Amino acid sequence: MMQPGSTQPAQIETWMRGQIDQAGAAGLVVELTGGIRSAVVAALAAKAAPGKVLAVICRGRGGAGDLADAELAARFLTLQPQWIDLEPALARLQEQWPTASPQVGEALSARLRMSALFALADPRRDLVLGHLCRTDWEIGRFTRFGDAAADLQPLLHLLYRDVRTLAADLALPARILARQPTMRALGPEPRGEDASFTYPQVDAFLADELPALPEALQFKIREAIARTEDRRQPPRSLSSSTTLTALDYDRSIEALTVISKAITSDQYVEDILRLIVMVTA
Repeated sequence: MMQPGSTQPAQIETWMRGQIDQAGAAGLVVELTGGIRSAVVAALAAKAAPGKVLAVICRGRGGAGDLADAELAARFLTLQPQWIDLEPALARLQEQWPTASPQVGEALSARLRMSALFALADPRRDLVLGHLCRTDWEIGRFTRFGDAAADLQPLLHLLYRDVRTLAADLALPARILARQPTMRALGPEPRGEDASFTYPQVDAFLADELPALPEALQFKIREAIARTEDRRQPPRSLSSSTTLTALDYDRSIEALTVISKAITSDQYVEDILRLIVMVTA
């Protein structure tokens, strides 16, 4: 089991190999965006499944600098990327909704990219990797059924600052390590104008480092988490048992944390009994 918050590359790689074996998959597909998260995921994939990773670079996402950094990451990891030009297809789709907002267009682009990745992965029997970290997930900075719709999310247990630590441990190129993310506002979809808080601030909030944050900022982050709760839920059905609530998610994370501590505790039996009481209450 991968420990919550683990930034150990070997542990994440072992988990990825286990997922490949469990799914009976042949390999992995990962999109290189030029950003630090996708480079980290690609680096972990290359170690977990050497010779079985398809790196994809999508035209129609980001600018020239992003594409150049995506190529840089591929060269560094000795991956031969497959280029996909999504701009014509995206333009044709956007023609159908000429008055749509930029946020809708970006969500459409994210879903189109993920559709392309699965179209490549399915015939190969590969698993598609996502790039989301816990910071993105908790504040809803992702597109539902877009960049969240991956088979595996190797970074979802990590805060953004932990991803940066992992990138440094993996000795990624300095140009990629120097990239800084832009926190976007959370509208109907998670793109748009700059938000009123930053990744370091959200990381501090999620790490319970609340004294470092003004009360007004804490309120804004809580509001963003609450407002985007629907994005983190699975599709609804008539059976309420299929809906994972925020409380269920928090209890699951708490239980995983307690398990990881109990396994290494000198009071193993006592901690396990306390865990059983907590999760069955």
